[in-house]
Amino acid sequence: MLFFEAFHKKVQLLLGVDHPNIWLFITSLKKLVQVIDAQFEKAIAGYNPRIKRPEYLAADERILSLVHSFVNNPNQDVILFLRGLAHNFLMS
Repeated sequence: MLFFEAFHKKVQLLLGVDHPNIWLFITSLKKLVQVIDAQFEKAIAGYNPRIKRPEYLAADERILSLVHSFVNNPNQDVILFLRGLAHNFLMS
């Protein structure tokens, strides 16, 4: 879910308006594809990704801990596990 929201925010910033006409929308999407392609090529070339903000690193650690706990305890309630994951996504 966060990836979609981040993508939506990126498109909004690129467009600069809430309701673009079709030509602005197409032109902006072409620019966005170029940026994403460049990022992908950098990843293939071995460049390190941007460093995550501390709150996202902490959320990653909490999520990983929840997953390990769930894997190591098969009797754990699935609903509680999913709620724990959801709280981490909502708080990020």
